[in-house]
Amino acid sequence: GPAPPRRSADRIVQGAPLAARINKRLSARLATGAALTEDEYRDYFSYAESRDHREGVRAFLAGEDPSFSGD
Repeated sequence: GPAPPRRSADRIVQGAPLAARINKRLSARLATGAALTEDEYRDYFSYAESRDHREGVRAFLAGEDPSFSGD
């Protein structure tokens, strides 16, 4: 099968775009070593209220592949 980095990349591409953007931003921010601000915490957890999050939970519980919209 595909090499491990390729499998990881494929998995990321199939994921929710909004989650990928938030996680990329958070990873870069945490790499600085500085504590997160209250606004940064809110931004990170705001994903839980998104359509993509609801779709991911719905698909997981139904045993289906999710269809993410980027919202």
